[in-house]
Formats: sequence, C-alpha cells, structure tokens
Amino acid sequence: MSHRLIARSPDLLAMRNDGYNLEIRNGYLLVKDVPYVTASATVREDGVLIAKLDTQVIEGQERTRKPDNHVAYWTGEHPCHADGSKLRSFENPSEAQDFGGGVKADFTFSACNNYRDYEHKMLGYLGWIVGEARKLRDVTAQTHPIKALCESLAARPRNRIISTAGCPSARMMRPRTSIRPTSRLLNSTRLMRRLP
Repeated sequence: MSHRLIARSPDLLAMRNDGYNLEIRNGYLLVKDVPYVTASATVREDGVLIAKLDTQVIEGQERTRKPDNHVAYWTGEHPCHADGSKLRSFENPSEAQDFGGGVKADFTFSACNNYRDYEHKMLGYLGWIVGEARKLRDVTAQTHPIKALCESLAARPRNRIISTAGCPSARMMRPRTSIRPTSRLLNSTRLMRRLP
C-alpha cells in the first residue's frame, strides 16, 4: 500500500525520486535518515520527520491531497542551530506522542504556512533542520536509492535517470549533482571531434 500511494501521489513521488527515504505507516508520512544538529553541536543522521497524511480517492485510486494543517512531528533529539542552541522558530511545546503502529514522536513542530502539498510542507521543515547540519558537515536527507517507477518517468522530466532498462525492478541511485548539457559543453565536444 505504501508504494502504491507514493506512486499515485505526485508530491510523494517527487520526494522519492529526489532520494528521500519515505515510509507510510498507520496513516502517517515518515521521512527517515534526516541529518540534524544536537544540543552538543554534533550532527546525527537518524532523525525522522512525520506528518499526518490526508488522502482522497480519485477514479478508484487513493492519493494525497492538500494537507489540512501545518503541523509536523519529530523523532530524535530536539533539532538545533549549528551552535547547539534549539531551533525554536517552529517549536510547539507538547509531550511525546504515540500514534500507534510504531509511529512515535518526541516533538511537535508548527510552522504556519498554506502548504500546497506534502513535498512543499516536508521540504520546508527539512530546509531548516538539514540547513543547520550542513553548516557543520556535508550531509543530506536524500539518502535513499530510487526505485524507478515506469509511470512517472515521462511525467517527471527533472529525473536524471539515464536508462530504464529492467523497469520496474531497476534500482538506481540519485546522482549528487545534476548533469545538464549546456551549449558551451556541446560546442566544445563538437570542436574536439574535429581535432585530429
């Protein structure tokens, strides 16, 4: 069910294709392996960002819809600035929560915004959290191998997938840098071909 919902939801599929480690459990979206700064100003890479999923059925298929709220949850130590002071701009004082099915949150976040979809919502929180960790180390939350989903390849031209051989079972890693041929690169290649 988790993979089907991701494949049918453009926002979740975009995140998966960009290398985010997603899991859907008990009606919640989990983004795993998130790097963050601890109170001791060290980087850990085991944070989990969580959001309640709002879905709808279109033509008999369940997919995500616009999130009903701006609240997110966090499993791990409290995320901090690079100097070890707490990130308080979206902190929402609350007790640890158990949502069932093994989904537990240590903290609640609340960054008011009119999020258009889950990609917009989750990347907003990830930007703040991972951005501080990047000040200390070269880390990313985009750590997951990408499972090539045939239906999505034509619809997502920003995917940097060279070959779809073996689809749908092919597993490909997201390149760390995108390669875009530029006119300068193409021209220099043409010039090199003319040289003896």
